[in-house]
Amino acid sequence: MQRGTFTVFPYTVPLVDMKDLPDSSQYLLRITIDKNARATITEQLRRYGINKAQLMPELASVAKEIFEEGL
Repeated sequence: MQRGTFTVFPYTVPLVDMKDLPDSSQYLLRITIDKNARATITEQLRRYGINKAQLMPELASVAKEIFEEGL
């Protein structure tokens, strides 16, 4: 489940995008999933109990999950 905390403070040094850091290959990994595999992967995740309503439990996601279970 996503949670967030936001703070506001003055930061005058410009930030660099993480992907532009010289050691970014040590901690960033790009994964590309073929669009044709989306339905299969979604179904596999659903079987493991992972769905959008769990990851982002706002009302719209929960309602969509309930609707899809009824189909």
